[in-house]
Amino acid sequence: MNDMRFDTVYPSVPESTHLRLEKALEEKTNMKTKKLIRPATVVVIALLLTLLIGGAAYAATQTGVLQYLLNGQEPPEQLRNMAQHMEYSAEADNIRVDLDSLVFDGDRLALSFTVENQKPDDMALVTLDGVYLEGDWIGMEFGSLENQWLPDIFRIDVAGAERNPVGGGCLARALEKQYTGVIQGEAVFTVQRPERPMVVCDPWMWYDYDAVFGIDENSNYGGKEDFSYRREQIQKAGLTVAHPFQMDARYWYQEGYTVVDASGQMLMEEEQNRYLVPEEFGAYPAYHQTAMYPTQMKQTAEIRIPFTLDTDAAREFRVDARMEFELPDCRVKVEKCALSPLSTLIELRLYPNENTPEAALALAERYGYPALLDENGSLVEFLEMEGEGNWNGASQDEDGNYYTEIDYAWGGMKVIPRELHFAFDRDEFPYQVPESPDPDLNRIFSEDVVIPLK
Repeated sequence: MNDMRFDTVYPSVPESTHLRLEKALEEKTNMKTKKLIRPATVVVIALLLTLLIGGAAYAATQTGVLQYLLNGQEPPEQLRNMAQHMEYSAEADNIRVDLDSLVFDGDRLALSFTVENQKPDDMALVTLDGVYLEGDWIGMEFGSLENQWLPDIFRIDVAGAERNPVGGGCLARALEKQYTGVIQGEAVFTVQRPERPMVVCDPWMWYDYDAVFGIDENSNYGGKEDFSYRREQIQKAGLTVAHPFQMDARYWYQEGYTVVDASGQMLMEEEQNRYLVPEEFGAYPAYHQTAMYPTQMKQTAEIRIPFTLDTDAAREFRVDARMEFELPDCRVKVEKCALSPLSTLIELRLYPNENTPEAALALAERYGYPALLDENGSLVEFLEMEGEGNWNGASQDEDGNYYTEIDYAWGGMKVIPRELHFAFDRDEFPYQVPESPDPDLNRIFSEDVVIPLK
């Protein structure tokens, strides 16, 4: 099969298919995303693009964790000073892992690492299974090494980009426990290998990419070369490629293959194939990030890398505030306000004057999710890091009091302001804000709820 012409053996894609594909690609290209968690694969691609474009000069100015977190931006001096360099390595089953740097601000931990398959002819699936501090499991906000094939032959990326080794990182959720002094951490990686010969079962392996993407080399889709390079890498790896007229994953599974699509995803996870595999197929055990794929993959190694962490190194860069405010309709309790060049973690609890779930729900509708302003009334500018916001309709504390909660879990601010204000009616909001039924109360909130930071 390796001698066949993959780009000509399959009939050209119908014109209607071209148009649908082009429309989808155009929408993806023009889409503007909110400040929400980016998929891990996007972060890895951005990191590789940064290294390709910037070269060695750029790499010399930043540690790996800052490259990972900031996606090529120049880090603020304070964030640069918070980074702790590491040189920890371990290997097993021909997989080598290097931890190179971290940032810790008292609430969140970010790590970066490089992983290499030292026997690239033997495909492996590597996962950052867990991170621990003083033996405590640390939940991840996001991470880039989940079911990572090495070599990474399945990734759509700039043609010729490095696929072995690959770099990545992770960012923890806000910790529930506070640590002091120099403590011990551990990062645990798992290695899985295919139980059976691998087959790629995907029509994308046979498409005429000239027809799909057009022949314009300056197309803003930028996809033909990348897709072609991925197909070339899969072919060079010697994997079986399913014939265009035999794309039934069940057939290949029953023939004794480990079945993936052109992106490396397990096709036996699809709903129509679930009856063929064990019930726990694709499940994640509690406190683990490694998915189980019995009959398709087997775990061949666990790589545990201990590291040390100075939890006090970033104290001088961190700002904390707690206070309460009385408004006409509620009491606003700043349950948490912890700001650093790495994190913006704010938790507001709004307690209604009437202690009922209905009153708490009314507060949620009234105030929604306000934007953050500095002392000059300007929107706070964030570093382009992953983050999320949340507001809950009605909750109840341990004393039986109902409240609604507004949470901010964002990356660091470019500059931590002297005061933090809240606003509800700005045209330049970075996210959609519903119209409030009580604009006067919104105004009072904006004027009275002010958190001094410096």
